[in-house]
Amino acid sequence: MRRPLTLADWRALVRATAAQLVIAAAIRLVPFSRLVRAIDRHAKGSDPSEGSDPSGTCSRAVWAIDATGHRLGRFSTCLTRALAARWMTGRLGRPVPVTIGIARTRDGALDAHAWIGAARAATYTPLLSLEGSRAHGSAAQPR
Repeated sequence: MRRPLTLADWRALVRATAAQLVIAAAIRLVPFSRLVRAIDRHAKGSDPSEGSDPSGTCSRAVWAIDATGHRLGRFSTCLTRALAARWMTGRLGRPVPVTIGIARTRDGALDAHAWIGAARAATYTPLLSLEGSRAHGSAAQPR
């Protein structure tokens, strides 16, 4: 049996939806390096409305992104979700690392994927890693 959603859960769901929609639009309109800098700049500092348990609220942010992302369809890609998670957890003072990687499919085409956290997606070769406030990797652009 699922527990009823709290006010904090609903707030997280609204923030996650808004973050994904704004980031989905920005990905198409703004250079990537500029978008990442804006996300990091606007995420700095703690959000006092989130409470005193940063680890619990970080997991709530990731839960909300996953829950809303499934309902947003094509507006919520893996990159959109990863950047939204970085923004939401950054507001709590704990931005998650984001990694972007590529892999060859069976037919020889390239496939890209973005994920959060330190764990490496099994078949993807990392190209860019956003850790802290700096980008690292072969595709990282200078500031």
